[in-house]
Amino acid sequence: MTVIIPPGHSLIAHQHAVSGSSRPMICTYGLDSVPTGSDLSDLHQAWGNSLVSVLSSTVSLETTTVYIDGGAREAYTEVIAGTDSATMAPPNVAYLLNKHTNRVGRQGRGRLYLSGVAEANVGNAGVLTSAIIDDFDAQIAEFLGFLPDIATSMVLLHSDSSDPDPVTSITVNPLVATQRRRLRK
Repeated sequence: MTVIIPPGHSLIAHQHAVSGSSRPMICTYGLDSVPTGSDLSDLHQAWGNSLVSVLSSTVSLETTTVYIDGGAREAYTEVIAGTDSATMAPPNVAYLLNKHTNRVGRQGRGRLYLSGVAEANVGNAGVLTSAIIDDFDAQIAEFLGFLPDIATSMVLLHSDSSDPDPVTSITVNPLVATQRRRLRK
């Protein structure tokens, strides 16, 4: 499903790479501005530095691309590698981040999948350890706290013509998400 990017807003795509895989993993979210130049590099570094402790060392953030209604506008590339040295879970296992807004109902909730889960952080039933949840929540709060420094905030973009909703918080789901299509053949 394609989202509509209203004028003055942007879609940010962070491209992560996994050692030994030719397929990138991409995380996206909306912003209520269009970062360029140094703001884009600061955004890239803030995202990467906020997540290094919760991502496997085999995963690295490589490129951040800004999309506006007319397509890609600008990209910034710098490799920032994860620091968790534990064995990585299969690539179809991902952290599930829940985006919250003030809008009631399904349109007021968003999701973001982030691969790079270390197997040591997941129990047999797919439940994350409380230590990694606390660490991840702190890292995401740090990232959201950075956004006003570049005069922007995260928004939830929609596939219909409704206005984007400001994201009020992001929480880590205690259960990892799995996607069959991410398994490599």
